[in-house]
Amino acid sequence: MNGEAIFMKLYAVGRHIDISGVVGELSGSQPVSTLVTKDTTPNITLPRPIIVDLETAQRSEAASFKSAVLSAKIYEDGIISFIVRLSFENIPLEQLHTVKTIQFSTNDKKQDMVSWIDTNFKKLMPRIQDFIDKEYYEILSEEFEDYAAYCITSDVGDPSTFIQEHGNYIATFLQGDNPSLRYHPSQIKGTLDNPFSYLANDLVIFDIDRCIIFDPAKDYEDILLVAELANFQVLELSTLDKVLDHELDIAEDDLRRIFSKRRKPFRMLGKKAHELKKLRVDMVFLLENIENSSKIIGDYYLAQLHRHLGDLFKLGEWSTSVRNRLDALEDVYNTTRADINDSVFLFIEIFLAIIFGFQFVLFLMGIGGR
Repeated sequence: MNGEAIFMKLYAVGRHIDISGVVGELSGSQPVSTLVTKDTTPNITLPRPIIVDLETAQRSEAASFKSAVLSAKIYEDGIISFIVRLSFENIPLEQLHTVKTIQFSTNDKKQDMVSWIDTNFKKLMPRIQDFIDKEYYEILSEEFEDYAAYCITSDVGDPSTFIQEHGNYIATFLQGDNPSLRYHPSQIKGTLDNPFSYLANDLVIFDIDRCIIFDPAKDYEDILLVAELANFQVLELSTLDKVLDHELDIAEDDLRRIFSKRRKPFRMLGKKAHELKKLRVDMVFLLENIENSSKIIGDYYLAQLHRHLGDLFKLGEWSTSVRNRLDALEDVYNTTRADINDSVFLFIEIFLAIIFGFQFVLFLMGIGGR
């Protein structure tokens, strides 16, 4: 088999990245133009990052290795996507699972695709740290999503027939299992049962962590773009979910501490309610931006791929979880506001009762009648 392995790892580093500042800091960075083909709707809207070419590797002891290149895409949404493209040749299909661990030399150091990305992530971050607005994301540890695409460019004839002939290996490969395992036919069918094809000799099958693409014409850049977009969205949503979970814990702890005091400090309650309202409004806009980061609609081929990946990655469930936390945050805000209003009205009622009572006493004493 000839082809290339594309390994992408996306990091959530903050709330926003100042792209103009990064361009000034990183020489050679340039905007990425949106590439769409395969009968895609012309009004497709995708996040537009800048791309930075980082390193290349030309040497390896592995006979199947040809070359490897590493680049990074920096999105203003606070996401950095590192992508390794490793070209291979004459590798038996049954050894395809070993490509990810191929070691190659970069600056006299042996690395594989994963360690290469991790090394360059640690080198890049200090250079762009000043252009990252973390805001609510300060509390998060390193959040990331990774995905691998194995693109076979050898002409295998009819890809569907080829997959049927090698069903057990391809199924175990997509599942990330030991290739020596013998799957039950139902497991093989379940893994390979959702292929997508645009032309007679191309085919792609997706799974949670990886996909396999057959395309002798090498026309799969748009498929890679959709796979990256789906990972982009699930990373944004899962990160937002964790941020909201943390903020809810803080809000509940703060309000419980305030309510436990005998005298309720109205200024603190008002300030906290204002902070919660600001947070919720900000998060609503973030969620809308994430959910609308792609406008792939209709029955177009790439729309089908995106919907399928959305089902695999549970994008709908993640959106629901985030919205539930937003609703819980609104409930906290409304409870706080209601408590403030009740406390103020109670204070006013007590104050008026005292005034009326004082006037009644004066009236009985014959002082307040004139």
